[in-house]
Amino acid sequence: MKAATIQATQNATIHDLSAHRGTQARQSATPNPPVVIETDTYLGKNNGDDWTLELFEQAWKLSLEAMDEALRQPGARRAVLVLGIPASGKSTLIAANKRPGDVILDEAKLVYADRRDAAKEVALKSGLPVEVIWVDTPLSVCQERNNKRPDNRRPPDRILEEADQLLKSNPPTTAEGFAAIHRVSGTAKPAMQSGAALKRSPPVVGRPGRDLACC
Repeated sequence: MKAATIQATQNATIHDLSAHRGTQARQSATPNPPVVIETDTYLGKNNGDDWTLELFEQAWKLSLEAMDEALRQPGARRAVLVLGIPASGKSTLIAANKRPGDVILDEAKLVYADRRDAAKEVALKSGLPVEVIWVDTPLSVCQERNNKRPDNRRPPDRILEEADQLLKSNPPTTAEGFAAIHRVSGTAKPAMQSGAALKRSPPVVGRPGRDLACC
């Protein structure tokens, strides 16, 4: 084996050991308070008429940067990507079930596989597990909820319909590289879903029989 190859192998081994030790240090620290990152935070909910594609992309970039920074902190335990049709109940579920050490990304466009992949790649750099919460709510229920929202926070029906179709045709799976996929009901009351036994809508994608003690 050439010297350059040996050196490269040694460097890679050192890097892997360093990353492993960093992960161990974070996991041995006291868990941080849960961190919830919402792309809407970077859009400005009161300025819906001013939203542009450029602004959405900038908000997405800032969300990933915020997640990366939060996962690097001592006491971070895992990354959680929360997805579902708009008005599926993601925020409500997160508020009722987030737990210490969670770094949670709540982003409507995670229904797109390429967005999930981008978020996963950022999260995996931390060495922590990356899990998905799929808030499964019927399209009709989401539409009813959406119609009650203020005008500047109400996406058009076509956005909800597209998200519904994406989740039917290309749902998240562990084959994408996630530690677990938790498919939960978005219509049950939050109190019914807290703790270690969140109610899920069958079928469960990923690891059947695994209960979720988070969002």
